Amino acid sequence: GGARSALRKLLDSADPEVVDRAYAALDAERDRALLVAALRAPRVARREQALRLLARIDAPDPSLAPALIAVARFDPEPPLRAAAVRALARYGAPARDAQDAALHDASEIVRAAALEVLPQLQPMAAEALLSQQLGATESASSIAAAATLLRMQPPREPARAEAALIRALRSGDGALRAQAANNLRTLQPSAAVLA
Repeated sequence: GGARSALRKLLDSADPEVVDRAYAALDAERDRALLVAALRAPRVARREQALRLLARIDAPDPSLAPALIAVARFDPEPPLRAAAVRALARYGAPARDAQDAALHDASEIVRAAALEVLPQLQPMAAEALLSQQLGATESASSIAAAATLLRMQPPREPARAEAALIRALRSGDGALRAQAANNLRTLQPSAAVLA
């Protein structure tokens, strides 16, 4: 509509913050080339907006995989690398190397994102790799692994996974407690956990 058109006109603004916000008006299908180019922009907000829009494309586009892989592997911002790893989950084999690299990323949030999408990219190895995380010290990765095991159909290792989430509720780290609580809330734990 009119608002979207007005925002699109701001893409030529001299104010970089205005341009960052104008990217929200782009259409992932129609403006794909512009959005892919924005993934390499120096401004974090612009890269984030471009990634958000490209991740929403209904059907995975193999031509986007290289750009998403580059973000997943090389973007300096861990939240953007994590978002790219999640977006790549629908791309299958071409995304496996980036996902493997993400499992060993220096950033905890990137490793957690890689664990979340493990069943989609490596279904045969997923359960064993996720299970290994359950005995680990409470971390974003162990919480992501527990939640992912519980989201698999059928859920895998529900007692151990739920116990890991409950242990995380007692963490000294407020962010980990919140992550565990959110997962327990959205996963609808078993009656045994709630007792």
